[in-house]
Amino acid sequence: MNFLTVDAQTGREQYHAWDGPEQDFVATYNIITKDLHLALKLAEQADVELGLLKNASEYADAAKADPRVAERWKRIGDAWPKRMPGDGV
Repeated sequence: MNFLTVDAQTGREQYHAWDGPEQDFVATYNIITKDLHLALKLAEQADVELGLLKNASEYADAAKADPRVAERWKRIGDAWPKRMPGDGV
């Protein structure tokens, strides 16, 4: 579990914070892919195979060019002030 998955509302609040102008999305996405690449390099140096991390990194790299990714982030962020069914509140 991480800060995006602790509960749905917390996750939406974070996406909302990231949901700004296009250049903000691109900058955030670049940080995410950079961090994934760094984690893979560290795993390689430690001679540890992290298949799931590698798959996530490859997906992030491939999805970067997909305009639907930014649209999905925006939809999630736009839902921020609302409670959604199943939030447990």
